[in-house]
Amino acid sequence: MNILQYLIPKKEVAYVLDSFSVRQTLEKMEFHHYSNIPILNVDGKYIGAISEGDILWFWKNNNLSFNKLNGKNIMEINHNRIIHSIKIDATLNELTKLIINQNFVPVVDDRNIFIGIITRKAVMKELTKNIMKKELEIVVATNNMHKIKEYEEMFKPYNIKITYPKALGINIDPVEDGLTYEDNSLIKAKAIQKYTSLPIIADDSGLNIEALNNFPGIYSSRFADSKGGNKTANKEIIKMLTPYKNKNAFFTCVITLLNLEKEPLQFKGICPGYILDKPEGENGFGYDPIFFSKEANGCFGTIDEEIKNKYSHRSKAFTQLIDYLKEKNFID
Repeated sequence: MNILQYLIPKKEVAYVLDSFSVRQTLEKMEFHHYSNIPILNVDGKYIGAISEGDILWFWKNNNLSFNKLNGKNIMEINHNRIIHSIKIDATLNELTKLIINQNFVPVVDDRNIFIGIITRKAVMKELTKNIMKKELEIVVATNNMHKIKEYEEMFKPYNIKITYPKALGINIDPVEDGLTYEDNSLIKAKAIQKYTSLPIIADDSGLNIEALNNFPGIYSSRFADSKGGNKTANKEIIKMLTPYKNKNAFFTCVITLLNLEKEPLQFKGICPGYILDKPEGENGFGYDPIFFSKEANGCFGTIDEEIKNKYSHRSKAFTQLIDYLKEKNFID
């Protein structure tokens, strides 16, 4: 991780030159509300730091009058503390070791030229956030291993672990009697909610064919089951479309998120395309072999999983879900 993300650049930092008097130094501290301040030489190199405590200690231990103290150059003061600097290419681990014992760390380049400071507050805030942000575990409310594999691929780049009902010892098959994808997605999620406090995602998806009044739609899975599986169902769909010139179709997916906020959240994705005259390929599952994606410019039964996951209806709904989790700081 680049430490420069925490940097307050030199132009925004109050500093003093080694030629300054104590009065000038105190005035600069007071004006900028600083209790510690870096010291530079005329070449812009970092040579140390001074605090109000340093000045007070020197004043008391040398029994000086205030006027005599103000007549002193700051380099005459014996500093109690040393403020160590750090190079711009230092690691976050190196920065953390220094920042524990210092209110700020001056940052310098290879020639020791001062370029700014990093405050303890900024670093500790980031470290605390990372400590608090544990791996997010989500239950995917399906035992369909094709779907689970697809979700595993999509969740890979994020600090999210997924599990599914059977892995948790949950055996339930809710009746999907809703009238919309939103209804059925929520039904699936709520069926699992009784058994776990983990965040849950459930999706409902289907194939909508324009010429068939969006059939099979929310009944996509049941239609395939009634035909003994998708191979037969795909052939039946092609047969049903024979009288029609319009082959346009679209996949729809609605993802419901439960147990993360007080109310359910839903995310919807649509993938436009058309139905082919015959099945193609062995990739994907369900109606993929007869569906040609206009955006991916290929049949879901033949294109790579990576390409499908970029354009699929589930991927689009998933992207909205991830954007939400990022916005709410559940993930990076």
